Amino acid sequence: MKILITGGHVTPALAVIDELISNEKQQVLFVGRKHALLFDKEQSYEYQQITKLGIKFVNLNAGRLTRSINLISFINILFIPIGFIQAFFIVLRYRPDRVLSFGGYLGLPVVMASFLLRISVIIHEQTLKPGIANRLSGLFAKYILLSFPETKTAFSGNKTIITGNPLRQSLLNTTNHSDFIRKPKQKIIYITGGSLGSKTINKLIEEILPLLTKDFFVIHQCGSYNNNENYNRLISYKKGNYLVKPHFDDWQVGQIYKKANLVIGRSGANTVMELIAFQLPSILIPLSIASFQEQREQALLLKTAGAAEILSDERSSKELYQIIKTMDADLNKYKNNFSKLMFYYHPDAAKKIISILMND
Repeated sequence: MKILITGGHVTPALAVIDELISNEKQQVLFVGRKHALLFDKEQSYEYQQITKLGIKFVNLNAGRLTRSINLISFINILFIPIGFIQAFFIVLRYRPDRVLSFGGYLGLPVVMASFLLRISVIIHEQTLKPGIANRLSGLFAKYILLSFPETKTAFSGNKTIITGNPLRQSLLNTTNHSDFIRKPKQKIIYITGGSLGSKTINKLIEEILPLLTKDFFVIHQCGSYNNNENYNRLISYKKGNYLVKPHFDDWQVGQIYKKANLVIGRSGANTVMELIAFQLPSILIPLSIASFQEQREQALLLKTAGAAEILSDERSSKELYQIIKTMDADLNKYKNNFSKLMFYYHPDAAKKIISILMND
């Protein structure tokens, strides 16, 4: 069976691909963006990860609507119809038996092209609050797979199935790797801004780094996009108790999660599910722009359960440090509250998705 996978959320896609390629009968094709942003020369995280697995990668130059008014946003608008035409010919050329989309502006044109060519489409929604692209994609999909039961109300009809959000086995099972970092005497704080990094989080951490490293061992995934200014300063910090890298491999993140006491980061769907899986107290800093309001909802999910605290983008590093110290005094309370959230975690999510895909 030939399966085309696409969409903007590559982490759950990789978890499903890992399961699919263990079965040699399945032929997998990935349609995505070779570069992180339009006219960016740097290869995207998804391109690097997919090609590393030996999966055929087909580039799609789809445009998207942005809130900025500049030349790039105008060119993005021009690329919207181009993306739909290109997606149609990609699907026509490869003629997959099934299409699985993980949302986003890249997924929509592929989903619509597949529907027009009468190819069965399944979509997966990772977030609590679906974006416009996946809401539209749901109109053309046979099944809509969900991470959170609360998301059912966003889609009409009886297409929805709760599968959970799949996590990669390389993240969960790290026994094949030796420890890349020894457990220090201090408690560990893990800071992550996602694959592109977060300039806001990097700046907040930079301002309180001397204070943090007095009491904690700090592991910092700072991202690679637009990081020249931040990263060069961060790596120049030569004091002990600080490890900074643009990216960590999945197995390294898995080891960090198993040893960490506190996580500071955004509240994307994958990060939130990882925190639930590893039962890790966190300080979540949701993206504040309107198109990412699902991050606020997901942060509130953990906050309401008593497993996390929320800090807005506009707050100061001093306030962040105060929250860290307050949480550090009672981390067990936050950790114990994950018992209220464990029903969201489906260890077999990838297998469930593949079962639906195969038996469609």
